[in-house]
Amino acid sequence: MCGIVGVLAFDRSAAVSREQLARMTDTLAHRGPDGQGHYISEEGQLGLGHRRLSILDLSEQGAQPMKLYNTDRYVLTFNGEIYNYVEIREVLKRQGYSFHTQTDTEVLLRLYAIKGEACLEDIDGMFAFAIWDTQKKTLFCARDRFGEKPFYYTANKGEFAFASEMKALFALGQSVNVNEQRVFDYLHYGFVVDRFDTNTSFYRDIFELEPSHYMLISENGDFIKKRYWNIDLSQNSNLSLDQATEQFTALFDESVKTRLRSDVPVGSSLSGGLDSSSIVATIDKIKTDQQKQMTFSARFKNHPKDEGEYIKALSEHVGVSGHMVWPDADSFVGNIQKHFYFQEEPYQHSSVFAQHEVMRIANENDVTVLLDGQGADEILGGYHGFFWTFLKELWLTDPANYHRQKHLLQEQYAKSFEFSFTKRWSYRYPGLTKILGSLRKKKNNHASNDHLTQAFFNDHYRSYKPMVPERLRETLFTSCTTSSLPKLLRYGDRNSMAHSREVRLPFLYHKLVEFLFTLPPDLLINAGWTKYILRESMKERLPDKITWRKDKVGYEPPQAQWMKRPVMQELIREAETFLTDQKIIAQPTEKDQWKHLMIYQLYNSFK
Repeated sequence: MCGIVGVLAFDRSAAVSREQLARMTDTLAHRGPDGQGHYISEEGQLGLGHRRLSILDLSEQGAQPMKLYNTDRYVLTFNGEIYNYVEIREVLKRQGYSFHTQTDTEVLLRLYAIKGEACLEDIDGMFAFAIWDTQKKTLFCARDRFGEKPFYYTANKGEFAFASEMKALFALGQSVNVNEQRVFDYLHYGFVVDRFDTNTSFYRDIFELEPSHYMLISENGDFIKKRYWNIDLSQNSNLSLDQATEQFTALFDESVKTRLRSDVPVGSSLSGGLDSSSIVATIDKIKTDQQKQMTFSARFKNHPKDEGEYIKALSEHVGVSGHMVWPDADSFVGNIQKHFYFQEEPYQHSSVFAQHEVMRIANENDVTVLLDGQGADEILGGYHGFFWTFLKELWLTDPANYHRQKHLLQEQYAKSFEFSFTKRWSYRYPGLTKILGSLRKKKNNHASNDHLTQAFFNDHYRSYKPMVPERLRETLFTSCTTSSLPKLLRYGDRNSMAHSREVRLPFLYHKLVEFLFTLPPDLLINAGWTKYILRESMKERLPDKITWRKDKVGYEPPQAQWMKRPVMQELIREAETFLTDQKIIAQPTEKDQWKHLMIYQLYNSFK
């Protein structure tokens, strides 16, 4: 886990300097406190930089940028982990290749030298990397399937530059110009991720390489970008519950096992929910008797959504050594500017700060790597909002099962899950509904967003029409690719790397995800339960009070109370005055205070 940077000058007379690279890598010291390195090509047009957080092969042999030994053709700067590097290395050894380090970095570099971009098909990992080919004078850049590791870039007629975080591009000289279209989409729709164009950022002229994509940039600026992997929504399996549970458990255990590979201490983030508890219990099953597992959790005093009861139940069940942090309003307010500096872009809730504090205590306890449960809700149907698409799919395809599942949901949650007449009509005749909708007169949406000025609204309004899925897996796909998961991965990466910690996500093993997207909906949601196959798989490993929890919390601080604190109200007034002067908001509104606070930080954090 590291920080990477690079600059490719298209004009050979504009040579890249070590001073430029050092300015960039200095901003990423938190991502890699264990060392740094720089490489400049013979012609001077290409420079690569690296900040190292040592995880595998702690010796100097693992330093980067790394050249492929016995040849100077390929040079790599790499952020992330290749979890199956051991298996790949053994295959390559049998083919006659030898290795001089114990790193996954060298395995990745050798694999690319052999297979080119096809190497991405073989990799199980989280990664963002760039490889310079000194013969072809091309720069190959790639990002992992889900976007666990960041890759930002700028491109103009003069040069291409990239970095793990945008602050490194600012250090290179990129202007700090806020993208007002993204500001509008955040204030109007609440979008943290751009639903219209997934590679933009909150800063103009800084872009993000999309997950599952690679780029190839030539020395003269020719640019190719391709997608190398996607979730296939057309595959269907006919497994029984027992068969599916057996296959899920095997894949999940394999994922956890490979994500425990490390030459430094490994622990877990434990919220008390089903996802993180499943990881902790599985580690307990896999680890040796001599190993002691450490967990890290956030607690909230006198808060009804504090998870202490469940954290304690799981800790006693598997015998882990638990460490707690107690975020409060004072720590949040006192660190909000620093926290935004690491996040770089707006976020939606103070729970992001709670995660930041969990990573801090992991650092204080010298645990470098943490496994975490992110991604489970998006691939397993964990959010309660998914119930409606689940029922819609059954209503359209299996009426008998629809009535049974609806009844069970209503019993479980003591609320109605009945479709209105309008919804039934629109589900039955989606084509006609779309035509009638297009004939309606366009509404002026400003009335419902009166905190924005009319001018700002008029300049930036664009209509967003979300996809109306007919199948649960279509909703999960959107959640994985454009709505929920991308923002959570950004939060997690920045929070962990702010404290030089590495987070690994067992639920995002791509073979596990591919398998889950073949299952029928009632193996994901069933009998009123979300994540049904996970619960069935873990019922022998977890206490019943965790396996069969129906509420969903996670790290949820008492944000409403925090926002009322005088010091927070003073900061909010400062933010609202600024946004009023900028003619973005017309008048303060209590319900939008968090958004105003975030946008104020956006405009002022990197001046």
